Amino acid sequence: MPKINVCIATYDRNDQLYRTVASLAAQDLSGLEGIDLTVCIVDNNPDQRADAVFRRAQADFPDLKLACWQEPQPGVVHVRNTALRRSDDADFVAFIDDDQIATTDWLAALLACQRGTGSAVCHGPILAQYPPETPDWLRAGDFQSVRYARTRTGKRPGSVGNSLIDMAALKATGLQFDPATSLTGGEDTLLFTLMHRRGAVLAECADAAVLETVPPERATFAWQMKRWRREGGTDAMVKYHGRPVLVRRAGSLFDGLLRLSAGGALAALAFAAGGLRMNTATARRLYTFQRGRGMAAYAFGRQMQEYARSGQAGKPG
Repeated sequence: MPKINVCIATYDRNDQLYRTVASLAAQDLSGLEGIDLTVCIVDNNPDQRADAVFRRAQADFPDLKLACWQEPQPGVVHVRNTALRRSDDADFVAFIDDDQIATTDWLAALLACQRGTGSAVCHGPILAQYPPETPDWLRAGDFQSVRYARTRTGKRPGSVGNSLIDMAALKATGLQFDPATSLTGGEDTLLFTLMHRRGAVLAECADAAVLETVPPERATFAWQMKRWRREGGTDAMVKYHGRPVLVRRAGSLFDGLLRLSAGGALAALAFAAGGLRMNTATARRLYTFQRGRGMAAYAFGRQMQEYARSGQAGKPG
């Protein structure tokens, strides 16, 4: 009987967390007889506020096996590593975020993908649900979704926020999420890339979708530019991981300057062609420009710390 832990990393999102758990209770498992499924809430709040959701879910979904674990050390990387460590006896660990809702066949689709591809990690689409005030260019470009046209294997790492990990394959690599990325993010890109470099198969599962709520503060030009800049730093970190310092810096700087020049010029042209108004075409070029900024910053030892909390150094800005 395969043992599967579905883990939810959470911090102060109790209302959204409950909806996530409810979507897991509503999973269609009719074709998955014989699995041992546990939904594991991993709370990063030292006040253990997610315990209220845990107790409510126990009452509302008595047929759903639930666990609630605590990880007081700030940072989602520590939460995810706690989930892996506490799931040492599981065959598979699936991750879903606390601002996501799983479609009814989400888990079944991930497991079918894993069986069909023999992959160490399966990733599913993340479909952004934008607030009403979202700018037209952002909604039209759908820049906060991750979509897969078909199920296939490859080398491109996806988000841990919608993933299924074969624990035996992970243990064979000796890897975990890197604590050094706790404030910067990019821990999933780094882990899954390193797993692939050590022979693990990665897969994209087009049918295993989750819906992700985009809060108003993220549906803005400023936030999108910061996210793309952080992604540029992550790309450089992953590409040059383990390389000598001079190679890392020179390579990141070259990559960054190339994208800065190309992205900046093309963004200016698209902005002019769009009547000097922000539009989707300009945003696509600014994606290249912002990634270049992140790569160039990484060359000088600087990364945007997107996940720093109040009182921690290096808050995003």
